[in-house]
Amino acid sequence: MRTILEIIGTAVVVGLAGGAVGYLVRKNVAEGKIATAEEQAIRIVQDAEQTGEAKRKEIMMEAKEEIHRLRSDMERENKDSSVRSVVCCKKKKIWTVKSNPSNARKKSWLPRNSA
Repeated sequence: MRTILEIIGTAVVVGLAGGAVGYLVRKNVAEGKIATAEEQAIRIVQDAEQTGEAKRKEIMMEAKEEIHRLRSDMERENKDSSVRSVVCCKKKKIWTVKSNPSNARKKSWLPRNSA
């Protein structure tokens, strides 16, 4: 009878020891996966921040170029729409051309006093 109890006792002790070892191994593996996942998450966030910063700089550069282009266009329009003097060949009078910036096709020709 004592042999059966020894076998059952040994089996229980080995089972508990195996369970404890299995628990510790599973815990270490899970902690390792969690640590790897956290490191990967940190890398992903850092990459996203770098990409976002690069995108922001690119958009700012495009906006500055657009502002520069619009300013150049506006200055060119202002030059073109300014008052121009034209000498009329037949009458030897000076005429003034006033362009309407809102409607580039309309021009009003006004006689100007010749000096």
